[in-house]
Amino acid sequence: MTNVDPDILAEMLGQKKDNGVVVEGSQDQAPYFALGFRVWIGGTDSDGNKIYEYFWYLKGKFSVPEAGGTTKQESIDFQHKSLTAQFVSTPYSPDGKGGVFCTHARTDDADADEDILEDWFTAPVCSSEAPTPSPQL
Repeated sequence: MTNVDPDILAEMLGQKKDNGVVVEGSQDQAPYFALGFRVWIGGTDSDGNKIYEYFWYLKGKFSVPEAGGTTKQESIDFQHKSLTAQFVSTPYSPDGKGGVFCTHARTDDADADEDILEDWFTAPVCSSEAPTPSPQL
């Protein structure tokens, strides 16, 4: 975890932040979040575009990261923090056989709907159907 905005990290962990100071309390409750991202899986498609896999993890809570480091003589060698999340299935069940916890699609899949991939980050993709864009306020 590098370069995560401190305000967003505090929100993800259910912590309070005031005047630049994050206060961790015993009653902090991390809210549920959806996490969307893409990963370059290597290579290019027939048009020369990088091949990506897109993901949405739909319902999860993040845990307070552990800070670590090692000492070398008289200095400390700080390590990056690792953020852990626990994801659970949603009540949404497209086939009646259980809830969804993750959706993903690859850009090199001939069956992948280009509109879905193009709008992937405007709203969590919960099924194989094209999402309805959220109204802009």
